[in-house]
Amino acid sequence: MFGGIPLLLIAAAAGYWVLTLAAGQKGNLKRFGQIVGILIVVVAIAGTACKLSYQWRGRCGMGSKGKMACCASKGMMPKANCPVTGGKMAPAPAN
Repeated sequence: MFGGIPLLLIAAAAGYWVLTLAAGQKGNLKRFGQIVGILIVVVAIAGTACKLSYQWRGRCGMGSKGKMACCASKGMMPKANCPVTGGKMAPAPAN
């Protein structure tokens, strides 16, 4: 349902943890830890922002051959207009 957002937030927390560990080190190890920690935090926050933006806009994923995937199962696109399934409703995902 959330598309991996909780996992990205956990990754951001892990990046912060790496930053706190790096603060207690000296020399090159401290610098390396800071770089890795900041990189993890930035990528995780950027990924979270992208996923939230993607979900907020209600976009569908790209289907085969660059066509928009049918979102009829989510009620976002009428069944007759689905370019991927040729006007047929896509089968419901198995749980």
